Amino acid sequence: MKKKKKLIGLLTALVVLILLTAAYFCLKNYNKEQEAESETEDTSVAVTSIEESDITGLTYILDKEKLEFKKENNSWYYTEDKNFPVDQDKVKTLLDNFKDIKAVRDLGQLENLDDYGLKEPSNTVTVISNNGVETVFYIGNENETTGDYYMYMNNPEHIYTVSSTFANAFNGKLYDLVVDSSFPSITSNTIIKAVVDQTDNQLTLESSRDDSATWSVKDSKNKKKEADGTKSNQLLSNVTSLNFKDYIDYDCKNLDQYGLKDPSAVITLDYTVTHEAESSSEPGSEPGSEPGSEPASEPGSEPGSEPASEPGSEPGSEPASETASAPASESASEPGTKTTEADDVQTEESESETQSTKLVTEVKQVILQIGNQTEDGDYYVKTSDNNEVHTMSADALKPWLEAQYSDLRKAE
Repeated sequence: MKKKKKLIGLLTALVVLILLTAAYFCLKNYNKEQEAESETEDTSVAVTSIEESDITGLTYILDKEKLEFKKENNSWYYTEDKNFPVDQDKVKTLLDNFKDIKAVRDLGQLENLDDYGLKEPSNTVTVISNNGVETVFYIGNENETTGDYYMYMNNPEHIYTVSSTFANAFNGKLYDLVVDSSFPSITSNTIIKAVVDQTDNQLTLESSRDDSATWSVKDSKNKKKEADGTKSNQLLSNVTSLNFKDYIDYDCKNLDQYGLKDPSAVITLDYTVTHEAESSSEPGSEPGSEPGSEPASEPGSEPGSEPASEPGSEPGSEPASETASAPASESASEPGTKTTEADDVQTEESESETQSTKLVTEVKQVILQIGNQTEDGDYYVKTSDNNEVHTMSADALKPWLEAQYSDLRKAE
């Protein structure tokens, strides 16, 4: 009897242990699920939302410099200079940051704004909506632990922490919003002449008119020699590296400050561009003929003479008509085929399009003026056709500035 009771006790304890173990694992799994839900749950705080299309004014202060933009006739301009080439798409992209602004945390009202960099904000961003409402965002210090920034909107009753994406969106410079300007796209096989003119050295590299693969090189004393093909191609291949880097000034009034009033070096490149061009739209005009000009006469014919008659025709008789010139309705069709008016029209249009398109090759020239070097070692540059000042990498210019007549001429 005692053994039976003891066995029952052991079985009961075992059942309890099993139940407790099952309860433990159920509770553990439940906690994991709760943690997972907590991690995926959006805990962000909605601050405000302003549509890009509703914004008519934007001002932000960066490094004590005020940048102000306004929209007029659906076009944005820089208030300090209406001629400044504002890139409309870049401004719209910047304004998209005001849609659905969410804070990471709402810290409520804090006593000492100076501790968060909000007594003297690093940036103050003002947005004016088309209804006249002005919304101001004050951005303070970065939280070194989270990487978020302290911010409040309009008044400091609610201090938020916002992502660095929003805070850093307004850290750019004025020229981050300029319409991009690029150096012409030139390849080595399109260059026909290159001149590098420096104070103590002038070099001219020119392809032969008879053979574009043959180059000549000329020094400042006009001493001309055949150029080494391999070395010439090596120099010319560097043309693809000539690209603007930073945009400094879209219309510089003081070129002297960049060493561009009297450039230290000038690179002149003559190159070809081939493109399709439409021929004259005048009916019956010959390709390349000027409007109103006479068609070119047949070789050997006198100016003003009548076209030569067909062999065997009598003088004064009408020229024999070609079979192909007969109207389609009168021409004999092939057995089993049927030519419709639509087919004729489509064929004529196709032939017209083919005849009206031709390739045109024109020679262009770019003159690159090189000034002083920047603190980073780049060069201030501009092209001769405008007053835009850019920087260009020293590595891109080095092969041109170091090119020597003695190195490029073919060994005798």
